[in-house]
Amino acid sequence: MQKSLITLLAIPILLSCKKKDETPATETPTTTTTGGTTVTKHCTFSYNGANFSASSYLGDIPYNVFSSNRPNYSVACYGPTGSNQILTLNGKIQTGTYPLDGSTSHYVTFQTNSKTYTSNSGTLTITANDTLNNSLKKYQATFSFVTDVVSGTSYTITGGDVLYIP
Repeated sequence: MQKSLITLLAIPILLSCKKKDETPATETPTTTTTGGTTVTKHCTFSYNGANFSASSYLGDIPYNVFSSNRPNYSVACYGPTGSNQILTLNGKIQTGTYPLDGSTSHYVTFQTNSKTYTSNSGTLTITANDTLNNSLKKYQATFSFVTDVVSGTSYTITGGDVLYIP
């Protein structure tokens, strides 16, 4: 009888437990009007002859916030469902052109086929940004780069264009 009572009391506790969602929170592409112009957030590029167009985005990830009084952010572009591809742009949110050779805080990673490749040459040009209260409101950039070699494979990323708006 005592075991039945303990089991009966444990059922609501067990039912209230929820498995942690391990999928990153992403946003679906949106359209917004800025200064009378309608724009759609996007992230597109070519890699080794194939085309990438993001299906969802995750931005506004502050890291190393106290570095030189300019917060660092990452903007992640997720490939089509099932592709397991992610492109992540990292560095200080400040307009300008930056080398992607390890000489600055700017770098880009490309994840595909369960491997992560990091930019080791190329450029990232941030053309627009807007932050408010350590929150990323807009990020616009172009990029092209060559990755490091992982397991004998390297990627050449060209024609990169991203506009992130929450």
